[in-house]
Amino acid sequence: MDDSTIFILIFSGVTIILLAFAYRTVKRMVGNLQQAEAAEQQIIQQGITADATILDVWETGVRHSLDNDPQLGLRLTVAPPNQTPYEAEIKIMASPLQLVQLQPGQTITVHIDPADPHNIILPPAHPTITNLDDLSKELL
Repeated sequence: MDDSTIFILIFSGVTIILLAFAYRTVKRMVGNLQQAEAAEQQIIQQGITADATILDVWETGVRHSLDNDPQLGLRLTVAPPNQTPYEAEIKIMASPLQLVQLQPGQTITVHIDPADPHNIILPPAHPTITNLDDLSKELL
């Protein structure tokens, strides 16, 4: 075998190994995302629905890689039905609509994991704001 054939064989072998590694990594990431989404859906469907008042909102500095939406941190007072209200912090990827809606003082609907009251999920894409008068005053 000449040098060019050896180079092609080595290059092909390395390429195959890298492609296999990339496939395995992407497959694992997709599986993790599907598991997280399934867990969120379970909390939305079977969790405790409660009102929460936003106490503070901040950008965490993280941005979604595809659409550049920011991750927000929210400090909430969560008021589950027939239970004592408590404070909790969550992080969400926020759409442009949520950036306007998620303001201190706003009341939103959340879903609470019955097994972990600090595992709180906002309904996807559009939290329900129950205090529209305050929102309209801020926007006008």
